[in-house]
Amino acid sequence: MKSRLRGAFVLIPVVYAGVILLLLFLQFSDGQRFYESTDGLTLEGRMTATVERESSTISFVRVSYRGMAFEFDDESSLRLTDGNNESRILAPRSYAGTDTGFRIRFEENATLSFDLSSSDGEELRVRPELGEALPPASSISFPVTTAGGAALQQTTLPGIYPVRFESRTYHLAPPPQSELDTERGLLRIPTDADTRTVRYLQADAEQQNVFATWFSDDRLWIPAGEYETTVGAFIDDAYIGWSNTRLNDGSGTWDMRSGSPTFSELILTATLAEAWQRDEYTPVFTDMRRAADQHPDQVSLLSAPFLGNLDDTREQYLAADERRAARLLELARNRDPELFRNPDLAKFAIDRGSEELYRAVLAAAEDIDFLETNMAQAIGMLRNYYLADFPNEESRDAFSRFASIIETRLLPNLYRAEEEGFFLRSGPGRVEVFQSVVAGRILQAAGTERQDRRLVSVGRRLVSSSLALADDDGFLPAVLYVGAEGLEGVEGAIGPERVYSLLSSNPAYPAQISLAEEVGPGTWMWAVADFTEIDIAADQYRFVVEYPRNRTHYIIMQGFPPFSGMVLFGQQWRTDPSFESYIKGRHYDRETRTLMIKYTDNSVQGEIILEY
Repeated sequence: MKSRLRGAFVLIPVVYAGVILLLLFLQFSDGQRFYESTDGLTLEGRMTATVERESSTISFVRVSYRGMAFEFDDESSLRLTDGNNESRILAPRSYAGTDTGFRIRFEENATLSFDLSSSDGEELRVRPELGEALPPASSISFPVTTAGGAALQQTTLPGIYPVRFESRTYHLAPPPQSELDTERGLLRIPTDADTRTVRYLQADAEQQNVFATWFSDDRLWIPAGEYETTVGAFIDDAYIGWSNTRLNDGSGTWDMRSGSPTFSELILTATLAEAWQRDEYTPVFTDMRRAADQHPDQVSLLSAPFLGNLDDTREQYLAADERRAARLLELARNRDPELFRNPDLAKFAIDRGSEELYRAVLAAAEDIDFLETNMAQAIGMLRNYYLADFPNEESRDAFSRFASIIETRLLPNLYRAEEEGFFLRSGPGRVEVFQSVVAGRILQAAGTERQDRRLVSVGRRLVSSSLALADDDGFLPAVLYVGAEGLEGVEGAIGPERVYSLLSSNPAYPAQISLAEEVGPGTWMWAVADFTEIDIAADQYRFVVEYPRNRTHYIIMQGFPPFSGMVLFGQQWRTDPSFESYIKGRHYDRETRTLMIKYTDNSVQGEIILEY
């Protein structure tokens, strides 16, 4: 009897422990659930089954807001894609609340933040951020779907996705060049966009006609002198930054507003062009030469008229042109409007592409439906008409149909902020400042061509309003968030070097001079000197060049047929592969038909004569 009682006492704690283990298993078998909500933004999910809350990780998480949902687990999550189209998935691991929403942390410290723009929950902003240890990615993707009876509607604005939810229309507005795969429920964002923020907001009930309201008379007219002073002051600040305050002599880099200091050939070239015009070239050239020497693999055709090294540059740009032409040909054949985001497209196609590319570009310009484009593509089309250097009238005529985009896309999307001025909306509640500057230049050119003072006025206002936001070094905000009450916030920054060639009329900035009509397709020059006369005859090609006294510069003349002799500085000049070792000289590569010249003289004008 005692033996049986002793066995029962032993069994009781075993049963008790089993019950506890069963309860723990039931609690954690489906993971530890969590739920949080703020102003209509909800976050719910499951943690992995661990007793210690601190060591738990997310196995599933769902964020939802007014008919839009974002769901993540180990298999469907944040996805990074590199330049070789290879992808890696980062699973969710934890979350935290913020003052305005939630932040989900994924593997390798990547995060996705969900923030409401106001306490009333008027707008949701979703922004991915990558951890510093992650390798470079070309795009970021994550799941997006409708929920709670919401449904995607037919879009009328390229790049904007209307969602109908509870009798209201909302806009899902990803960054420019993003893609929403509705079948897979996956949103892809390019990492090189000015912003990575996805916005979800209620559609505007009414959009003011800013052009008709504010530019029907001369109330907002900016005189030419005042406008040029504004642009000049902006370039002055930029130049000081490039040549001084942003420049790191030891590393040959420039400070940026985000990320580490970086070498930029765009900055180097703009700095040398400005120094050339300001007669400050020699000391500035020494600094820029030092920077370029520290980053030899990052200099190219752009800066070659200042830096030389033409033989290596020739090989680089010919190979790069071949790759670029192949990409453009594919876009042209597919009638992809991304084609027109390449400035001076017709000139590149006929000079540095091929007859096939040139014809494909003209066919695309004549066929493409420009109403089915996003704002960046529409601006690219207008830029290729109004701000292009056409090689011939045929290409100008093909691109002329884009002129009507001003009335259909630009003017209806003008936006007035009460204090900040006028901008161009790239999407609901968003302004891409670079696009506003480009649009401003386009409208000035269009107004001049059409003799429409109102368009010139709008153009000057767009540029002036954008430049007014610049800091002391000329940095502009990349993105403005705007609403009915005006400017609501800014994101990112773009350096003044990005808009310099649009705003400056500096003739010393390197330029491509097409000779397609005079000599034939594939014939062009690249220089900073001013070609004041070009005479093409059967027995000789004659060029008159103007330049500062005793200042070394280089000229590339590409596609020129073999010649019997050459006169340079009034003397017959023989070819010499080591011409850059001397004060002046030239070399002709017969295989690629490239004439390379180093030019220094005590005069300010000289002749280049090719004898045939």
